[in-house]
Amino acid sequence: MKWLHPLLDILAVVFILLLTSSSTLSQSTCVRNCLGWSQISNPADGSIKWAKLDPLTLPITIQSSGVINVKGAPYNAVGNAVADDTAAFQSAITAGLAAGGTLYIPTGDYLITDELVFSAVSTVSLPLRLLGDGGYTGQGKTRLIFQPASVKRGIVLISTQQLIFEGIEFISGNNNVSVLIDINAVQDVLVFSTFMTTFFRSSFRPFSGTTPTIAMMQVRNAALTTFRHCWFAGDSQKIILGGPADAAAGGGTAGQTLFEQSQIYWNIEIINAINTTFRGSIFARFTPTTPVRIYPAAAGFVRQVNTS
Repeated sequence: MKWLHPLLDILAVVFILLLTSSSTLSQSTCVRNCLGWSQISNPADGSIKWAKLDPLTLPITIQSSGVINVKGAPYNAVGNAVADDTAAFQSAITAGLAAGGTLYIPTGDYLITDELVFSAVSTVSLPLRLLGDGGYTGQGKTRLIFQPASVKRGIVLISTQQLIFEGIEFISGNNNVSVLIDINAVQDVLVFSTFMTTFFRSSFRPFSGTTPTIAMMQVRNAALTTFRHCWFAGDSQKIILGGPADAAAGGGTAGQTLFEQSQIYWNIEIINAINTTFRGSIFARFTPTTPVRIYPAAAGFVRQVNTS
């Protein structure tokens, strides 16, 4: 039956050609099927390239429509660590939340001087994926550097759904950052909880000598938050899961939070959380303090699976 595999690959190519010939791609995109064939098309010169890729290296497919490039018009982010890219990013984020799809952030050091706010635009939010070129700590190709002039948060999620952040290095750039990543929701808005947020192959760290005034990260009024293949760098930082159980503020709970195959150098304070899981992760603390602090009667179902 070895002859069957080449035949299947040929049929796959024919299928994708038929599929893509009926639509016009707005920019360079990648379309692949389950057999791993990838078509790279460039409308500028009409060229098409094919490659047989390992499907495991492309866990999420970039669709042929709904792609926003933050460096492209009308957003025109610069990414040189000098120009202020805040307005460009906020405009692209607002457009992405309304349309769904992919917000592509090419290689660059993007200076952000204010909060980047993701707020629900309807009761049913379209999936939005923010895709960078690499988020390994200290060597990230796509880096968001937050350096506000006054006390501000960094990334702020308010009652959003189905957000994916991939291949991005998030950096707290000065002591005016109160919380680098704030995943939150408020009651009496379109969506009660911030729901199904995923950070994948990304990292989070402060510049040397800087510390957020509250925490590097806070997850509250949120459900199904996942950190997969992430790196939490910088000693003496912390993650806060949950907040005060205030019904007027949405209950405060961090529900079903998963840390999977991640490297965690921070303390984790579990204040008000349900079903927190650490799977295949490493707590690499430089100081002998307890890496996970669970407040009395404040958390349930904390699991550690193949975690050290």
